[in-house]
Amino acid sequence: MKQVLSVSTGFFHPPFAARRIVDRVLTAVARIQLSHARSLNSIGGLDMSRFAALVLYYHRDHLALDALEAFERFVQNGGGVLAIHSATASFKGQTRYFDILGGEFAGHGPVEPFTIEPALADDPLFGGIGAFSVTDELYIHDLRPDMTVHFTATYAGEPQPIVWTRTVGRGRVCYVVPGHRTATMRQPQMQEILRRGVKWIIGD
Repeated sequence: MKQVLSVSTGFFHPPFAARRIVDRVLTAVARIQLSHARSLNSIGGLDMSRFAALVLYYHRDHLALDALEAFERFVQNGGGVLAIHSATASFKGQTRYFDILGGEFAGHGPVEPFTIEPALADDPLFGGIGAFSVTDELYIHDLRPDMTVHFTATYAGEPQPIVWTRTVGRGRVCYVVPGHRTATMRQPQMQEILRRGVKWIIGD
């Protein structure tokens, strides 16, 4: 059994009901035991060697230095990260945090329908999940290099990464853009992306 720490908070952004759905989806994944924390700042005082991965689903302003350093050590030493939606819009100015996630929020359009399309012809991680539509916020990011983009959506005529993975040190990171609306997280394709993403970051 692998221990996964879900760091998640919010009533409206992200929605409480959406966070509950994510918890249910991940709890049902075999060989995972999910624990919970309300703030990433709490990991500065935890023994993070107990955990195989972190799930980040929040919109927060302040990240303490000891928590940032614990986060960096965790990933560099092989810990996994599944980050969802506004995790990349949190902790503005914390370059080291975004260097791990792979992108920093730069803006978004209105909440509107868009189509999410596979980016790879033969995707070993998300293969079989076809194109699907959501009504959500389509985030635009300032991106770091060295990532694999698995899904894209078009914004202002340009393809934007919607799901990406990357490695940092010995750790694995998966980021998923949608998550502004509860209805998005109810969609079976989104839930399958979360399931496969968390299994990949823990090495299953």
